[in-house]
Formats: sequence, structure tokens, C-alpha cells
Amino acid sequence: AITSRDARRSSSAVSGHGGGLRSLETSEDLQEEEEEEEDEEVHEEEEEAEDQDDGNFINVDRFEEFKMDDETMDEVQNSWKLFLTNFDRPEAAGDMVYEVLFEIAPYLRSLFVSPRVVIASRFIKFIGSAVAMLDA
Repeated sequence: AITSRDARRSSSAVSGHGGGLRSLETSEDLQEEEEEEEDEEVHEEEEEAEDQDDGNFINVDRFEEFKMDDETMDEVQNSWKLFLTNFDRPEAAGDMVYEVLFEIAPYLRSLFVSPRVVIASRFIKFIGSAVAMLDA
């Protein structure tokens, strides 16, 4: 396969006789380009290796399908049910999520303009829906 480096070499090897054709590049320029491309290839290989690590890596550059094994799904669903049993009503659980989230990350508060009770209710509905859809 022809690489972009090969194409550049071919085009740079054409010497011009006036007419605007590119002149020969110096061997230093070609060597510098090769080194940059090798660095890029190494960087791409490192990124691919990171993508294939033990599952603790979160790739923020692209969205990939999230996969979870059955045992983990059951644990998440059971944990959610257990969490909800600590509150007499879902709104109280939502209020707890709201309080803890903004205690941990107060800078996020400005992203939510609705009243606290509305946001808390939405948190619980969203998390509950996400947990319920794990085995769908």
C-alpha cells in the first residue's frame, strides 16, 4: 500500500524547470518528516494499547457501546434497590443524590437551572431508568 510518506517522496522527487513544479526537498527535510511520522505512528499504537487495557480506561474521544456482564448488571440493580429502601419516598432519594453530587462537584450546579426538587426527581427517574434498562 502506498503511504502518505511515499506520495510525498514521489512528488518531492520531481524537479522543476520553471513551470511551478516543486523542487527537490533536502534530505534533512525528508528525514525530519520521516521522524515525525514515526512519532505519530508510535503515538497511535500507544493509544490503541490504552484502548485495549483491562477495562478501567474510559475513552472520552469516541462513544463506544457499553457492555456489562450479567453478574455486574444484577449487582447494580440490587444495589439500586437497596439504596432506594433507605428512603421513605423516591423524592428523598433524589434529594440525597442531588446533595451528594453538588457537594462533590459544586461547579456543576450552574448547569442546572430548574428548582432543586425538580432536578432531584429527574435524577432518580433517570438513574432508575438506566438501571432498569441494563438487562434490556
